[in-house]
Amino acid sequence: MRHPLGPNDLQALTDPGHQQRSALEVLRQTRLAITVPRLSVIQALREAGDEAVTAEDLFKSLLAQGTPVSVATVYRVLKELEHRGTVWRQLRRSAHGAKSVYQLTDQAPASLAEFHCASCGRRITLDAAELALALAPIAQRGGLSLGPGAIHIEATCQGCSLPGPTAAAN
Repeated sequence: MRHPLGPNDLQALTDPGHQQRSALEVLRQTRLAITVPRLSVIQALREAGDEAVTAEDLFKSLLAQGTPVSVATVYRVLKELEHRGTVWRQLRRSAHGAKSVYQLTDQAPASLAEFHCASCGRRITLDAAELALALAPIAQRGGLSLGPGAIHIEATCQGCSLPGPTAAAN
C-alpha cells in the first residue's frame, strides 16, 4: 500500500530544521517517489546509526512512532533501497539460523563481498574487510589494485546444489 504525503507532511519536510530532510534528499537521489513509508524507513535507519537492524525491528520502531505501515511494506521499501544502492543488507548468522540486517550505505563497511548464485540469482552481501586484505597482495602481483566497493563472487547456493526429486529418480 502506498501512502502519499499530505500537504502538512510536505511542509514539514521542506522546513530546513526538520529531522527527515536528509531522508527526503536520499529519496530524491534514488529517484523513487516520495512516500511516508520510504521516508520513515530511511529515517529509522538513520536513527539506528552504525547498528544494523532487522526489518522486524524497523517495523516495530515505526509502529511505536505511529507510522501506519505493514511489515510487508517495510521489506518492500528495504528491497527497493537495496537495489538502488542506498541500503546495505548483510546476513547475520546465529544459533537459530540467519537473518538479514540493514544499514544505510553511508554507514556500511567499506569492503563488501557479494555472493551471487548462478542458478537461482540469490544474492548475499557480507562484510569482506578480511577478504579484501587477503586479495590486495594477489591483485598487486597482477599489476592491479583493489579499489573500494564490492567483491563479486559467483557461487551456487545450498538449495541449488542439492539434488532435486527428479535428479534422484534418474
